[in-house]
Amino acid sequence: MNDRLDKYFSGEMSTVEKTAFFQSLETDPEAKKEFARTKNALAISELVDRKEDEEKTIRGIREFDKRLGKRSARQFRINLLKYAAIALILIAGSWFASQQYTRHQQKILFTEINVPKGQRVNMTLADGTSVWLSPRSKIRIPNEFQGDNRTVELDGEGYFSVTKDPKRPFIVKTQQFNVEVLGTEFNVFAYTEIPRFETSLVEGSVLVYNKDNRNETIRLKPREKVSVINDIMVKSSSDFDNKDYLESGIFSFRSKPFVEILDCLSLWYNVRFKVTGTVALTQKISGKFRQSEEIEKILGALQNVYHFNFKRISENEFEIY
Repeated sequence: MNDRLDKYFSGEMSTVEKTAFFQSLETDPEAKKEFARTKNALAISELVDRKEDEEKTIRGIREFDKRLGKRSARQFRINLLKYAAIALILIAGSWFASQQYTRHQQKILFTEINVPKGQRVNMTLADGTSVWLSPRSKIRIPNEFQGDNRTVELDGEGYFSVTKDPKRPFIVKTQQFNVEVLGTEFNVFAYTEIPRFETSLVEGSVLVYNKDNRNETIRLKPREKVSVINDIMVKSSSDFDNKDYLESGIFSFRSKPFVEILDCLSLWYNVRFKVTGTVALTQKISGKFRQSEEIEKILGALQNVYHFNFKRISENEFEIY
């Protein structure tokens, strides 16, 4: 297993070998968990500054070994070193030490991931579910799903491709609403910073309900979404398509209110917009931009589809007029 992990993460595995590799993971739960741990450690390593001193690095390595808690920990660490610098081990070790904790009653380890502004993260959960997290999103997950459900907590935006398990529904908890599925693909937008909630269904079926009132429930079919308007859930049609966004970071939108575009930029880049003049925030616009671009370039691109002016007031504030 370690040799195949080496070959996969070093980019030396052919397409045919990858197919066989993933097929073998489906029949070996322990190997599948090991693969997920490796992938997530590598994803986490991209989120923070890599400049750390040697003493912290050694401490991180020791803590990482301790957290893994099995004889293969040393071999896993050696393999991981082949994919990244020593600093990556520090990141994984110190990150596990600071972000994981134990619920002593249930003996379950939880992990919290915080995505920096301007970045996206793709990770694989313990059950094989794939999650894409948008900038400045937070997710809290158990390292192993136990009991009769699979529950994660989200503050931000996430695209979920859920592994089907009829006996254990997958639940995404947000501040006010929960999304429950068995196996499907859907997007959840639920940042606590703004009073906007939206769930768009791509495949399968989802159930969205109010945490405080289970009678307030909506079931979605593909190409439908639920939004919250005046504190009430409303179902409507959805044209959500994030394939380009997931693969290349190109964010596309069709007939989206200008204010929602500004909300996304505000959340993703940690900036504020002061709107003055006669700018119509409800004006619906369509277009696309690459998320990795600087905020000024994105605003410039938006000017091609909607007439407005902007200027930077301070490092984190712009005026729209």
